[in-house]
Amino acid sequence: MTQNKNGGIIPPAPYDELHIYYLEGIPPRESLPEDGGFLGCWVEGDSSILFFSEPAPEKIRELVSRSQDLRLSDSYLMTYAEWQGREALEPLDAGSFRILPYWIQEQTPADRFLIRLDPGLVFGTGLHPTTRDCLSALEWVWQKDPPLRVLDLGTGTGILALAAARLSCESGTTRCRITAVDLNPLCVETARRNVELNEMSEQVDVVCGPAEEAVSTASDLLVANLHFAAQETLLKHPEFFRRRWILLSGLLRSEAREVLHRVQAAPVRVIRVWDDDPVWRSLLFQVTGPVT
Repeated sequence: MTQNKNGGIIPPAPYDELHIYYLEGIPPRESLPEDGGFLGCWVEGDSSILFFSEPAPEKIRELVSRSQDLRLSDSYLMTYAEWQGREALEPLDAGSFRILPYWIQEQTPADRFLIRLDPGLVFGTGLHPTTRDCLSALEWVWQKDPPLRVLDLGTGTGILALAAARLSCESGTTRCRITAVDLNPLCVETARRNVELNEMSEQVDVVCGPAEEAVSTASDLLVANLHFAAQETLLKHPEFFRRRWILLSGLLRSEAREVLHRVQAAPVRVIRVWDDDPVWRSLLFQVTGPVT
């Protein structure tokens, strides 16, 4: 057991150590281990990261030996708290939301919207400024014009999709449908697990695929907490502005300025720029007219 910053006891996370192996190349899904402490495979471009809860050098050597396209480039040992950030293992309040690691049992205050979260090996626990900005923006949109359909691009752990679902449940209006999309299979697995954990399977559909293909999915609100290169592609898509609200995040200051410049000719109104953080920016737009 460890203590939080207030001196309270933090229950242990599901696993302690992470044995991490960096590979050049992407192993076929069917070749991945099914036991021996294997936790997941993170795909990033043309490389991959395999996670185990116990040492697995033999399994890695066997995996690499079966494919000429794979090569072990590095390996690390760290604690789960180091990987996620120790504060990610504690309950977190963000606006009206209470983000609760699933292994912690506590009574949620009546004025909080509960989201139980298993972050697994994926980032997106509510700690990052962009996630917190998005949670604030979702609350604002629900107070003004509750959407019936939400598209969450780059869903990660699914935290924003779940926040939208929770707001929909608590608003007393017609429950919205949320499509959560991520290109990374490990994120998709994690998000689906969190949807089930929060009993939101009837509202939230998690899909594996690229954001530029999913952007044409009909929605009243589009949420994209993605890197700038992906957002550049989305901005050029003919279906991008065909919704009432657009929330963009994951932007550095210079990138946010570039996005604001690019949408000047679009039929949108800038509702708010979140600029409290010295590094990160989030932008909320309202679409004011048809796209020409």
